This record gives sequence, C-alpha cells and structure tokens, in this order.
Amino acid sequence: MAPRMPGVARWALALALLVYCSPAVAGELLDLTHTLDNTTLYWNEKDSFTLTRVEQPANRPFWSQKFKIETVEHAGTHMDAPSHFYEQGWTIADIPVERLIANAAVIDISERSAANPDAMVTPEDLDAWRDAHGQFKYPTIVLIRTGYAAYWPDRNRYFGLSDAEPGVYHFPGFGEAAGQDLAEDPAVVGVGIDTASLDQGVSRTLPVHAVLSRANRFGMENVGDLSRVPASGARIYALPMKTGGGSGGPCRVVIELEPSTCRGKGRGQKGRGRGQKGRGRGQGGRRGQGRDQGQEGGRRQGQDQGQEGRRQRQGRRQGRRRQQEQHAHEELPVPGFE
Repeated sequence: MAPRMPGVARWALALALLVYCSPAVAGELLDLTHTLDNTTLYWNEKDSFTLTRVEQPANRPFWSQKFKIETVEHAGTHMDAPSHFYEQGWTIADIPVERLIANAAVIDISERSAANPDAMVTPEDLDAWRDAHGQFKYPTIVLIRTGYAAYWPDRNRYFGLSDAEPGVYHFPGFGEAAGQDLAEDPAVVGVGIDTASLDQGVSRTLPVHAVLSRANRFGMENVGDLSRVPASGARIYALPMKTGGGSGGPCRVVIELEPSTCRGKGRGQKGRGRGQKGRGRGQGGRRGQGRDQGQEGGRRQGQDQGQEGRRQRQGRRQGRRRQQEQHAHEELPVPGFE
C-alpha cells in the first residue's frame, strides 16, 4: 500500500492542481463601446453631446466634481428599445435583465460590405450560421460585422456620404427578410450591428426596425470593432441606461471570450488518444472498418437532417413573404429617424 501523503502536502497538491487545471474565472473582456464625447456621430447632424461642469461650493472640506450631460437617447453605441418603433413595445426600462446577458452569435459580411456599401444580411447568411454552429440558443444576441466600425468617427465614410448624392446614406444593414427570420426565432432576444442603423443606409421606411420592435426584440447600433469576436462561443453584456419610459439609451457593450481550459487535462486527453489509436492498430482492421461505417452513417444522417432543416426554413421564408405582401400597405415612411 502506498504511504499516506501528509495533510500539508495534500493541500499544496490540491491547490496546485486547482490553479493549473481549472478554467479561468472569466475569459478576456472586449469593450465594444464608442466613447460618448464631442466626436460622437449622430443620424441628425443637429444633435450633439455636451458635457458641462457643475459648479461646486468652494468651502467644502473635500474635492469632488460632477457634470451635466446633454444628448439624445440614441447616441453613440446605443440600444433601441422596442418602443422606439412600436407603441406597445417594451421601453428601455422594461426589457428583462436576463435578455441583456446572452450568447453572442457573430455573422461576418465585411468582405461583401467592402465591395458593396449597400450590402445586406439575408436569410441565407442566417442559415449558413445555423448550418455551421447549430440553432441559436436562448438567449442569443445576433451581431453583424460589416467592418464599418473602422470608419468611426469619420462621418462621410461611416455614413457613406458623397457629393454625388447629398444627404443619401450608403452603409450595410439587415435585409427585411433576415429581420423577419430573427423576429420569429424564439432564441433571439436582440441584434446588433457596427453601423449607424439596423436597416441599410438607403432605406427610407426602416422595415427591420419595425418588424423586430413588434416582436419585442431590441437592436444595438454603432457597436464597436467585432473583428476579435468569434462566430460562436462568446458571451455578450449589453447594458443600456435604464430610463423610465425611454425608447432607447446609450449602451455599454462588453464581450467575454471563452476562458482558457486546463492545459494538463488537454495533454492527458491527447495522450490517451494516442494510446487508443495504438490499441486500435493492434486489434486489426475490424474496428477501423466499423468506425468507417459509423462515420458514413453519421454523415448520411447529418446530410438528411441538414436538407430537412433547409426545407423547413425555405417553407417559413415563403410564408413570411406571403405575409409581407399582405401587409405591404402598412409600411409608412418614418421621418426624423435617429
């Protein structure tokens, strides 16, 4: 029988294993929030951000300072509450807090956006994400990377303005069909994009805002650089200013990347994998043949399931298009959008 390890030694060993093999308490944090200041971009050029120092009594026995902030709700990196485009929708204070901390699903259309400033997110983009990573899991916030965060705060480049078309914006956004798809997905609680609007810049009726708001889905605009956020596996904290009755508010958007895993455990699994591989070779080709047959069956089953999923999504899209045609007369221009 092996000699019993002294108590202190056992405690030291347990502590070393805990430090060495346990995942980190939290992964790396990324701040995807543009700072609110006098360089902040607004949809309406008449809007601005003002920070005014409030005078403090001179005879206080301590030093302190405070400021008065003046701006509109929809400023900088911000969240649109459903009530922004739907009268019966949640206000910014009504959104359940459990929807503000969610799985981050990133869809990258930056290459398309670089080639076409009017690029849009389509249902096919959503299907491609689902095919690669599975269905969205509640709660999920779908984030679109167009690459336009790199243009902030250059107003002309960020909004796609030109002398040839004064006042006409050209930047990417969600297409209406993709917005409808997300509004109908019960796992999706909100969306975000690194441009000035959920809808494309050229849109005049802003249908994506409307369809998401009616489903009580919030939207985040002017999100920061998403280039380091993986397509899946990260967590997002989207925490807006909680204003009673507000239709939106400045939002601090933070991404938590997946924590590192135990290095020792990874090596052990790798070693065991090599041992199993060696034993498989020693037992001959029967196991390998069975494994090949199983893999082939799994591939066929996966292909069948994927085809069935695509047929179901196609059916849902056709139904949505019929519904959109029936209600097309309800779409009205939205003046003064922020």
